[in-house]
Amino acid sequence: MKYAVKSLKFIYSLARYNPENYPNVNIDDQNYLGLNGQKTQLRILSRPNQNDQNVMIIFPGASPDAEKHTGLLFLASIICKLGYKVIVPRIPPLKELKLDHECYDWFAHAYGEILLRNDVDKDKVSSMALSFGGGLLLKASLDKRISTSPPKSIMTFGTYCDIQSTLKFLCNGIINVNEKSYKINPHSWGLTVLFHNFLDKLHFKEISNYKKEVREIVNLRIQDNLDEVESKLNLLPEIPQNFMRNIFDSKINDEIDEVISSAINKEKTFIQEMSPKYWGDKINSKVFIMHGSNDSMVPFTESLALSRRIKNSSLFISYMYEHKEISTDKGIIFKIKEFYKMFKFFKKYFKYNEC
Repeated sequence: MKYAVKSLKFIYSLARYNPENYPNVNIDDQNYLGLNGQKTQLRILSRPNQNDQNVMIIFPGASPDAEKHTGLLFLASIICKLGYKVIVPRIPPLKELKLDHECYDWFAHAYGEILLRNDVDKDKVSSMALSFGGGLLLKASLDKRISTSPPKSIMTFGTYCDIQSTLKFLCNGIINVNEKSYKINPHSWGLTVLFHNFLDKLHFKEISNYKKEVREIVNLRIQDNLDEVESKLNLLPEIPQNFMRNIFDSKINDEIDEVISSAINKEKTFIQEMSPKYWGDKINSKVFIMHGSNDSMVPFTESLALSRRIKNSSLFISYMYEHKEISTDKGIIFKIKEFYKMFKFFKKYFKYNEC
């Protein structure tokens, strides 16, 4: 019964999502020793006057807000209120929006450092990661720093199976579902992350003479300094200026798509290292996979593929909200069924992690 109650409370709290007003918990800023030997920030969320033994480590996605991301803290505070001590470590390369092997090295290292804490029982630890962080956590789980004392389970929210098809989606917005193709508008942040990682490998005649300025503008956009972005953009000639605006607004024409795709296709080592498509069958941990069908950063079809690749996985795709381009007019009965499926998924999740 208690897992049913937890599931209902979790779903109810998610439905009341408000990143500016999350549940009241204690938030303590501490640190761990990073890969570089320096103190690296982490946040610990706990319930007042409670000594919860179950620990949830939540790894962030690619965001300069890192462990202070409001959406992440909202999720973390909900889980905390359900009886977990929640630990959110900063992953420096992800804070800088870097997607490479350094990320999962940091994931494995941070996990190992957290297990060394006096207030953590390694037998009561679970983990989860958001967006691009999910694929990175899955890769890190194969590292002996995690595999020797694995978490009870891994949860991914909106992550990818194949980094190549995910990056392709950010360029063309195409989702293939049930032998049909739909085109939606991908999230502009995803394309900004992509451009940030591949800028030096892309050969656009529109920006070839302004790469220094473009790099500065991209960095400002990453830091959300929108006024400075606008000011710097206005200093560029019309063609490179319009090019950058199209990148930030996810308005990709066929020429830009072709150049980006060509650059990505050449990064075979990067693609294979980053993509669970190539090594997901080696994961022995229990993996819970959740994805919203309206996700415009990573298409939900990636989680469908991921669940087929990982043998010990449970999948929940929420079709409660869909892209208007592929939505059908579903009524109240459909929504009740969707709610029930979500309820069963999270009931199973909490029971698995606490038994």
